[in-house]
Amino acid sequence: MKLDYGTSLSPFPVLFAGGSIKKPSLREIAEITFDQFSLYELFLSLTPESYHTQIGDAEKKKYWNSLSKEQKEKMSLYDLILEDDSLQQVYTEIFNFFYIEKIVFVEDAFVILKHDIGSIDPTDIAPEDAKGIIFWENFDETINIIQQICCINSDDAEEEDISQINFKNEKARKLYIRMKDAEKKQKLLTKKKNSEYYTIPNIISKVSSKHPSINLINVWDLTIFQLFDKFNCLQVNCMYDISWTRCSVWGDKEKAFDASLWFKNKQK
Repeated sequence: MKLDYGTSLSPFPVLFAGGSIKKPSLREIAEITFDQFSLYELFLSLTPESYHTQIGDAEKKKYWNSLSKEQKEKMSLYDLILEDDSLQQVYTEIFNFFYIEKIVFVEDAFVILKHDIGSIDPTDIAPEDAKGIIFWENFDETINIIQQICCINSDDAEEEDISQINFKNEKARKLYIRMKDAEKKQKLLTKKKNSEYYTIPNIISKVSSKHPSINLINVWDLTIFQLFDKFNCLQVNCMYDISWTRCSVWGDKEKAFDASLWFKNKQK
């Protein structure tokens, strides 16, 4: 489910799986601390591979490396959640932060309740108490919607199937694989290098100092998407001002000045 620009920009919840996924304000995020929210972002981007190789112990990493390609592809994050009580607790906490309704994990699903049941045992929940469920069939889509709300770019884009490419010879195939591996490593290095510039606190600071009306008093009412949207607009407007100044001073003989640059939507 791809959220359109208007839906992403609005402050209103997204209805899904029988519940309402809210767009937390920066104030709500600051209240739980940015470090805690960063932990949520980590688990919102979790994959079976990163679970075994990055947050798991040596045994989990060894187990992952022992699996065949087919076994790895068949494994889902939800399979791991059903087997790991700690993951059930983490995702219950995450869903309770983003959903307006109360969420509890019962047997093999996250149940969205019609009302807060307080400290009642989840096993005592009656069917009529449930408003909806998050389970194996809609779990990935639920996570994807929350990723979009948090402006998290998923790295799960489909990789090119090398088996479908006709190489001239084996040497060409190996060269292609090496090039792709080098490209992946470069992307990871670039992402790591730039990550410190794109943290929410840093963007809050820079938008508050640069924007004509947003400041450290009212910035906390924005959602994450609204914050990054303002940040992107400021960058576009900066480039527009530079281009406009150059055009007004030196002219535009090559017709390079784009008068519509300031209102073009780069996020659609």
